[in-house]
Amino acid sequence: MLQKVISDPEARELLGGVGESLELRDEVKATMKTSVLSKIYNEDTGVICGQARASWWHKMKKKSTVRLPPDDDTWNHHLERTNYITYCQVHYDLLEHPSPISHGWEFRNGKC
Repeated sequence: MLQKVISDPEARELLGGVGESLELRDEVKATMKTSVLSKIYNEDTGVICGQARASWWHKMKKKSTVRLPPDDDTWNHHLERTNYITYCQVHYDLLEHPSPISHGWEFRNGKC
């Protein structure tokens, strides 16, 4: 993914808003989904996660759920986590990073 973003000015433009704010805006989330679906999974613009999953499933010779694009719920967690990590990297000079809870992570059995 990194090599594709580095070599593609459009992808860099689309992903430019990631990590600007701790709260992931809907516009940034939409561009993240669009860019990943188009650059990684080679799907047309406007394709939603469910369509991309179905398309990939039908293209696979050896069926495996591991290689499918994530569903919408999983996407949202990935996008929140990516935005949080990018925010921390962009704002490396913070003396203390904000809590990751509610930014793609949650406590389960006392663990994040």
